[in-house]
Amino acid sequence: MSRSAMLSLFASLALAVAAVSAAYAGSTDHASEVDGLAATASIPVSTFATLPLVGPINPGNPEGMAADDFGLLHVNTFDTSNICYTLPSATAAVANAATPDVGSAELRRFLESHQHADSAPHPPPPANTFNYIFTYDQFGHLVAQTPFVPCGAPLGMQAIGHKLYVIDVFYGQVDRYKLPLTDTSTPEATYNVCGGFLVAFGLPVKNNGPFCALNDMKLGPDGRLYIADNGAGPAFVFSSCCLAGHIWELNPTDGTSSVFYSDPSLNVDPNSAPPFGVAAAVFDPRGKNLYMSNFSTSYVYRLGVQPVDAGKPPSPTNPLAAPTGSPSVFYHDTSILLGPNHMAFDGEARLWITSGENNQVVKFDTDNGTVLATAGSFCGLTKKGAPKCLLQPANIVKLGNEMYVDNEANPGLNCLNTEAGAPGSLVPAGLPPLCGPGVTPSSTWTNLKLYTISSFPRHAEYGK
Repeated sequence: MSRSAMLSLFASLALAVAAVSAAYAGSTDHASEVDGLAATASIPVSTFATLPLVGPINPGNPEGMAADDFGLLHVNTFDTSNICYTLPSATAAVANAATPDVGSAELRRFLESHQHADSAPHPPPPANTFNYIFTYDQFGHLVAQTPFVPCGAPLGMQAIGHKLYVIDVFYGQVDRYKLPLTDTSTPEATYNVCGGFLVAFGLPVKNNGPFCALNDMKLGPDGRLYIADNGAGPAFVFSSCCLAGHIWELNPTDGTSSVFYSDPSLNVDPNSAPPFGVAAAVFDPRGKNLYMSNFSTSYVYRLGVQPVDAGKPPSPTNPLAAPTGSPSVFYHDTSILLGPNHMAFDGEARLWITSGENNQVVKFDTDNGTVLATAGSFCGLTKKGAPKCLLQPANIVKLGNEMYVDNEANPGLNCLNTEAGAPGSLVPAGLPPLCGPGVTPSSTWTNLKLYTISSFPRHAEYGK
């Protein structure tokens, strides 16, 4: 299997979707109407930082992001173009999934050599470290570039005090780092949550848990970490084994984890593209509601939560009770929000959601579910090959008076002619194209050389 084929598979885990081919950057003095979007206030975005070039492989595709209590912004890369192993072919993958612990000799050797990679003491990191956590101050200055765990694939992050928690989706685990990060930081602890994405191929890596595709992670009002597991459709795991979406809870104090909530509304719609379910989950500032985005159906849901002892506030000793029943629909309008991805609340309790297929961010009033504003669009590349505005925005974070968005900009998420079975594509022929209604021109990917983080102010005049 070619490296470009692996890129198509693993980049899709990040859940940022194919971008539209052309858009309008918008301005502060009038409404915009782009690609069928309803007219609403449009906030321009600017480039906050450009990811550094780190040889011999240039890490790119920023996805996970978190702000800490010290005014620093952490962004990780999700580059799998030089991953440490080769997956079996689609035919072999189907057979492997049906017969656990049976796989290609190459993949089996890799798994055996990495089964205890998180055991202490850590050996010297091998050369095949391709992903990084980049740390920036609020002026856009790079203060640390921390190599991620070799052969790992980082996604969602959450900072709590002097700790930074980072998902590794391949292995279904969360790595904990001590803040502040340095160029030589390594995880001080690892929490095993579930089996990881590689379980879909019939080969549990380090954990004996079930398949999971951990994507996003947010702190709950009870001090626990809540993790969105988006599952995956047959176009990426070659079977219908993994359509269920879940919300996991992880207790960082004792390392225990379990499924907090499951419901059909979180599952993958295999007839939609890209076929991934609940991509993210975030609590409102009061800790009364959990918002969840289903990427494949473009629905955003709201679910009421309360602690075990409802008469007392949630805390580590009074955790949230597992919810029952189905959530209510908070928002659904594919002309505005197509493929909702990551979410964040700002200082005014407004909810911001990234929309990769529309290359923008949408601001909501959670009291009535109305759209207050949008931010950004795709407005081409610079001469040096960096996105000018937004290109496949993935994560969004509030820090100070700004909102920050990372542009995953991954060619592995480019629209593939899956109906014809594109050369090098993992997707079997006969499936609908895995892209949105607009297709990013191939020239964008040819000329893309640099990766960026964008920012915009939380001005009150925009949809107050």
